[in-house]
Amino acid sequence: MTENKPAQPPQLGALLAKHRLKAELVLSAFVIAVWFASPNEALLMPAIMALAAVYFLSAFVIVPVQEAFGNTVQKVAGISSAVSVIGILFKHLAMEDYLQMLLIAGLSVIAATVLLLGLFIKSQNQNYLPFLIRCFILSGITAWFLLPELDQLKDNL
Repeated sequence: MTENKPAQPPQLGALLAKHRLKAELVLSAFVIAVWFASPNEALLMPAIMALAAVYFLSAFVIVPVQEAFGNTVQKVAGISSAVSVIGILFKHLAMEDYLQMLLIAGLSVIAATVLLLGLFIKSQNQNYLPFLIRCFILSGITAWFLLPELDQLKDNL
């Protein structure tokens, strides 16, 4: 006798690999809309946390690239993007230690942007492009939040 087993639902990794870019775009648009339309922390905090979670989990999605270093750079880009978004949320909510998060994540995102740009130019692999665009935009946003605060960081040292 053979049993008819129900089909397994798709795992989170498979779902995220298939719909990662759509989830990032929808959540980013929602965060921007909430940020500018109504700066309500009750809605802004879960939206930014969801975006950070998608960035963090996307770091562990296997992307077809030939360079072994490319996967490592994409992991760094995903994790530092999540930390950068959380740092922006901490700054908006005036919580402590946002400056350290923005500094470390900002430098990591900028480094990932430069490395991804080099990998993209070298290999012309289109799989680098979504990560490169996200890192480029996020490094600019992080710098916009971080640069006015560098005097405070200098005073703390």
